[in-house]
Amino acid sequence: MSEDIKLEIQRAHRALALNPQPDKFPRAIIVNFLRFEVKENVIKTAWRTVMEVEGRRVTFDHDYSSEVAAKRRKYAGSREFSKIRGFGFNLQWTH
Repeated sequence: MSEDIKLEIQRAHRALALNPQPDKFPRAIIVNFLRFEVKENVIKTAWRTVMEVEGRRVTFDHDYSSEVAAKRRKYAGSREFSKIRGFGFNLQWTH
């Protein structure tokens, strides 16, 4: 990402979890961006780039609610099948 982008982070904190063992991944950090477009730009850039801090890989992903994460898991096989076959795959949630 270019250095002139303002991240405008509203708040950031560690995920609620016990401290991990030294050989395990550290706790996740939850970041709340003020602007959705900036969050999407950060995540898309991070997915295309391998990032490391102190020799350890850092990954970025969305923070889905438990309900949404469960729905996404139900379609994981279809999403993978579509990806392998070269089809598009898009889910639109309705209430």
